Order: sequence, then structure tokens, then C-alpha cells
Amino acid sequence: MSYFTLSQIKSVSNVVNFRQKNLERKSLSGKTTVFLSHSHKDADIIEYAIEFLLSLNVLVYVDWLDPTMPQTTSGETAGKIKDRINQCEKFVVLLSENSKDSKWVPWELGFADGKKANKDIAILPIKRSIYTTDSEFNGLEYMQLYRRIKIGTLKSSGREVPSIFPPDGNDGLTVEDWLG
Repeated sequence: MSYFTLSQIKSVSNVVNFRQKNLERKSLSGKTTVFLSHSHKDADIIEYAIEFLLSLNVLVYVDWLDPTMPQTTSGETAGKIKDRINQCEKFVVLLSENSKDSKWVPWELGFADGKKANKDIAILPIKRSIYTTDSEFNGLEYMQLYRRIKIGTLKSSGREVPSIFPPDGNDGLTVEDWLG
């Protein structure tokens, strides 16, 4: 699996006022909605992933930006997350070295897997360093079942752009096209 590096995700993102942009986009109808699952230990990179998705003109749902979420994690939290996953058209997992320690990331993915078509689920793998090895993701092999978002060269255009690739191939489409 190929991964974005932290510097690559920063290069395709612009974090300025991402919270405000997300709020503004909530008022736009007809936009694709994306549930963004992530480890809360990735607070330093989640903003870049949000901005990357916002730049593709979609609505992004992130639990800690939801003012209706309970202050303390509870069954109500899980219920609200299930509702949001059902409401969003696409489901993206920010996969990092921290994902394997999260209790919520695998649960959210498992729930989404049961509710959404495989084509509507994607992994956004990000390495903090070029020195991070793929073996640091051992224990998350089930992530290999899903499409992955990376910077890649598309056969159709020959251009290197943020693209989404099937788990078993290298012929993908732009992330923008996937989001519709």
C-alpha cells in the first residue's frame, strides 16, 4: 500500500480557516458528504486531511467538530456516530501509525463496511515520515480490502494527482471524480 507522507498531505492542503470553511459548506445542498474516521492522536494531521477533502468541494463530518456530541464518550456517542456514518455518502479512514491503537477507527470502519458499498469506502494512508515502514501497520491488514487514496499517476491522463485506487490494482480515478 502506498501512503501520503505528512509533507505531501500538507502540500495538497491549506489549513487556513478549515473549521469555518466546513461550517460554510454545511449550508450548501447537493454536495457529497464524507465521514472522516481517524485516531484522536492524529490531531496534528487531521486538519490537513479535512482541508484536502474540503478543497474537493465536499462536506466533511468529523466527530469533534460536531457540537451535538456528548462531552464524555458514551453509548450516545456511538449512536450519533452510527447515524452520521449512515447519513454520509462516503466513508474515509485516515490511516496512520496511531490507527492501530484506536478503539473507534476499527469500530467505525466495521460499521461502515456493513452499511455502505465497498466502492464508497476509502483509506487515506499517511506516514508521518518517509522512514515509517509498512510493518508499523501490522494488525490492520483488513485495511487492504478497501480503495486507497494516494498521489499517483493515472493511466488515462499520465498526470500525477491525488487519486483513488482499487485494493488490487493500479488503475484508478481522481479523488474528485470518486467523490462525484
